[in-house]
Amino acid sequence: MRIGIGTVRRLAASGQIPAVKIGRRWHFYADALDTWLISPSRAKPKEDLRQWLSILDINDGYIVIQDEKVVFANARSAEMVGYELEEIIGKPAESFLSEAVREEVLERYRRRLRGMAEPPQYETTLLRRDGTRLPVELSIAPPMPYEGRPAVFLFIRDITERKRAEEEILRNYRIQTVLSALLRISLRDISLEEQLELILKHIIAIPWLTLKSRGCIFLVEDDPKVLVMKAQHQQPAPLLAMCTRVPFGRCLCGRAASSGGIQFADRVDERHENRYEGISPHGHYCVPILADGKVLGVINLYLEEGHRRDEREEAFLRAVADVLAGIIERKQAERKIFEYEELSRLKTNLLSTVSHELRTPLAAIKGYSTMLLDYDRRLKHDEKLEYLRSIDKAADRLTELVDHLLDMSRLQAGLLKLEKAPTNIVPLLKGAVLEAQLRAPRHRIVLKAAKRLPRVNVDARRIRQVVDNILDNATKYSEGGTEVVLRACRRGSELVISVSDQGIGIPPEDLERVFDRMYRIEQRLTPEIGGIGLGLAICKGLVEAHGGRIWMESEEGKGSTCWFTLPL
Repeated sequence: MRIGIGTVRRLAASGQIPAVKIGRRWHFYADALDTWLISPSRAKPKEDLRQWLSILDINDGYIVIQDEKVVFANARSAEMVGYELEEIIGKPAESFLSEAVREEVLERYRRRLRGMAEPPQYETTLLRRDGTRLPVELSIAPPMPYEGRPAVFLFIRDITERKRAEEEILRNYRIQTVLSALLRISLRDISLEEQLELILKHIIAIPWLTLKSRGCIFLVEDDPKVLVMKAQHQQPAPLLAMCTRVPFGRCLCGRAASSGGIQFADRVDERHENRYEGISPHGHYCVPILADGKVLGVINLYLEEGHRRDEREEAFLRAVADVLAGIIERKQAERKIFEYEELSRLKTNLLSTVSHELRTPLAAIKGYSTMLLDYDRRLKHDEKLEYLRSIDKAADRLTELVDHLLDMSRLQAGLLKLEKAPTNIVPLLKGAVLEAQLRAPRHRIVLKAAKRLPRVNVDARRIRQVVDNILDNATKYSEGGTEVVLRACRRGSELVISVSDQGIGIPPEDLERVFDRMYRIEQRLTPEIGGIGLGLAICKGLVEAHGGRIWMESEEGKGSTCWFTLPL
């Protein structure tokens, strides 16, 4: 594809493509390496590379290597490796390469100098003066004379931020993949103890966590101040005997439970009160499992002695503990349900619906990650970035799914705590409309609120969650170009909020069921619309937790209005 010089100039100036200005013309770094050093008339190459250096306009680093030594460079390249410009001239090129990449980079240079086929652009690392590594992208021009002798010209681009962004996206993808795997385990029709055994084995086997193949999970049961071991993997018999029940405050696990914070140890220290003869050297992450401040249990994971504390590892383990909290709460709530047929129906629907919803984002994550792994060298940077964005979007969908399941579990168990405060409802509704308009740009979303509405004592975050969910439902089930209206007014001792759409409507026989868990009207009317059917059920639970009411009015083919009230 050919694009004009003006387009190249705009894209290069914005940082969207790697480009260089030679004289008055712009060129791509990699796509036209073999023609970079052609004179503007395109008649023949410049006779000497030095002639180009005075007219080169570039913000990245560049150097000239001759006889494997740096014979010319710009200030930016010296800055990248932590030297003054005059210090790097004459130095061997290998001085700026770590042992891990030194031979590979030099061999590429030698092959290029001999005129052999070699990729014009690749990623590697430079060795800085202070011993740190700098990730860079090297673009190598064809050999040219420099002061009458062959030399190679290299562009150097610092890709630290790009690598950091890629690593963060990959880290989030890995976290969401693990959390979704734990969620799938939680959906299996087995006991809580069996689920904990599988979850523990899954966590210990994660290749990017530096854990030993040992651990256990404790839960709080009959005594609220005692941990009971419910799952373990490869724990020695002496430890099993003394750690079946651990009081709060004793040893590392008990301290994690009593403090509500992670206990880290890089060795068997004085806090490790439960010891036995022949205990092997090790460290620990002991992670409390919390739900609304209440301790449900502790995850005990083993580390190699001397392991360094890692904030990212701890953040991941806290996320695992949060998922475990939701799983534990759900299983404990199930044990209190006496209506077996209703429980069986809910579990069946949950398994089939959530499995379907998980498959789509997981398929996207798997597909794009496989492409990145298998075709890394063939893909352009923009293609890689697009694939990573797709992975990130799919991971967000999995996070949303986990959040819905956790909220539903807490509502079912009666463990959801509200943080109420006097709230001006109008700014809250305005913010909801603005963000909904961004999510659904093809709709017209309008707020019609009465003047001087009184303040209402609510958990603002949870009420915003209710409004967001109802607005999303309204745009999901109505055509683009139609209007969605959010209204708010006072009626007696209640604040009344409603959302009206011009969508497909709901049959009368389904109106009473739309707030049921995992009930989706689209399964029969619009099967192409996804979802697990928890959104309106969560809305109902949150509104009723505030002492309000929620209901639906609808006419098939004309649209629906969802109403809810909040006491003043």
